[in-house]
Amino acid sequence: METSFAMKFRGTLIWIAVFAALAAYVGLVELPSEKKEQEQKDRAEKLLLFQESDVEKLTLQRGKAVTRIRRLDKNSWQIEEPVQAKASRSAVDQLIYELETARHSRIVEDNPADIAPFGLDSPRLIVTVHLKGGKTLSLELGNASPIGHSHYVRMGDSKAVYLSGLDARIIDKSANDLRDRSLFEFQTADVKGYSLHYQEETQTVTKKNDLWRLSGKVNGLADSDEVVNFLSSVQSADAVEFIDETPDALDIYGLDSPRIVFTVLLGGKEERTLTLRVGNEHKKGQHYAQWSETGNVFTLGQPLVTTLSRNAVTFLDKKLLTFEEKEIASITLKNQGETVILQRQDGKKDSGGNAWVLVQPENEAVNPAAINSLLFDLKDVRVKEFVEADRLDLFGLGNPAQVVTVQAEGGQTVSIRLGNSNMQKNLYFAQRTSDNAMFALNAEDVGKIFRSLHDLRDRKLFSIDAEKVGRIVLEYPDRAFELVRKDETWSLTRPERIESVPNHIGRGIVWTLNNLEYESINTSEKANNQMGWESPSLRVTVESAEEKPLARLTVGAPLTGKNRLYARVEGTPGWYTIKTRFLEEIPGNMDRFRGKAP
Repeated sequence: METSFAMKFRGTLIWIAVFAALAAYVGLVELPSEKKEQEQKDRAEKLLLFQESDVEKLTLQRGKAVTRIRRLDKNSWQIEEPVQAKASRSAVDQLIYELETARHSRIVEDNPADIAPFGLDSPRLIVTVHLKGGKTLSLELGNASPIGHSHYVRMGDSKAVYLSGLDARIIDKSANDLRDRSLFEFQTADVKGYSLHYQEETQTVTKKNDLWRLSGKVNGLADSDEVVNFLSSVQSADAVEFIDETPDALDIYGLDSPRIVFTVLLGGKEERTLTLRVGNEHKKGQHYAQWSETGNVFTLGQPLVTTLSRNAVTFLDKKLLTFEEKEIASITLKNQGETVILQRQDGKKDSGGNAWVLVQPENEAVNPAAINSLLFDLKDVRVKEFVEADRLDLFGLGNPAQVVTVQAEGGQTVSIRLGNSNMQKNLYFAQRTSDNAMFALNAEDVGKIFRSLHDLRDRKLFSIDAEKVGRIVLEYPDRAFELVRKDETWSLTRPERIESVPNHIGRGIVWTLNNLEYESINTSEKANNQMGWESPSLRVTVESAEEKPLARLTVGAPLTGKNRLYARVEGTPGWYTIKTRFLEEIPGNMDRFRGKAP
């Protein structure tokens, strides 16, 4: 049995050796042989044998027109004839690639007696490829084949006519087709400024400390994104047609007195300027133009002309203010005859809303949350769009009813003046004094920055120190509750005694009073019987353990048709209105004191 197993194992090893030998033969002999045969077949089918890196020159002859192109370096080409001009790298690379990879599908005739039927007696195109070492290769392009997308071609001195599927559209190019059409060779980051002369006015944009500023008819800080996008559009624009390489006269193109002159100042080792002039319309969608670097006349497409014709106000910064919050010293808001002046207290730059006080109409505290919100909105609100207009009074800006003025520490001020709304009431027209530009604001943003005294003042009625509270009395028309605190324990002493009531009851009443805000205030009108002072809805008295008054609130009758209640605070003149829900937040029955849900 062992002998049988050994024989089977030996047989297996023999078969493994056979397969290994076959695999080695295929890998070392057959596959390289097939690869070599395929390479030989590819070389035999190629029209021209060369490598792109060896090409030094190209000559394209189309009838009597000859175009000569010379390589300058690895990535650039120069047209030398019929004009001296930079060639399009992509167009030349594509042409060379098409020639390098072009193949023939078959030999039509080895030595035809007549080559006229193939269009090769007068080829539509003769391409000569000049290689390193002086070697040249040429290809003649004849007629298109009546069947399939192929052309008749001949190479060099060969008399044979081949049929090739090369793309004639790629290689049959004129000098105009192969020219580099890019206008400006600059990087946006290198631009130090530019000027734009249009409609008899010159607008200048300069860069300083990474900020762009407009000067001219429109003055002010520019929107960096708008400026960069504008420069990118100009930098990437191309010429459409080349009209005249050496113009004798410019008036026929409207370039003696151009409608647009764009000049860009570039930095670097040596500052230099580039100027583009735009003249008359050549044909629909195109305008004559001239570049200072070359002096030739060409045409521009309408998109670039439209870009260069932009109104200067569209470049203005869409932020309402450029001040940092810490730089703001005061804010003045004028609204329908009411003037509110907010002032930052000295030495409190980092205190947020707590650093501000109302100095007009009276010296009093402000609502810190409202001030923080106002400061945020002044920085956050953006112009919806700029509007060009000569008659400000038509937009309600001749004598605006609402103005917000922000003053910085150094004395610089900017005012935002609010005019009328549009018919849909979703936009308001406004103007700022820093650049006198008129613009539109969203209606919701108007409400954010044009605040009233009511919005900004501190409307809390009480500021009770919870640790000092020792007694609370709640008096309703038909019942009264008295809470007494000892250490951290609250007890109810009337209408019945409960030795320990939930601690959150006493703390909750104090918290509710401290967060109670009035909705309106009246310090001049006298109280009347309709306000409910004779029979109030609720009296709240808060005292210290030593029976020192800490707060006393009287809640009167509800206002007719409104979710409001009259209220008075002892020691304060006049009266207030508060929200009705206040009564819901103060305990009014025994179940609340027993800890049961209302």
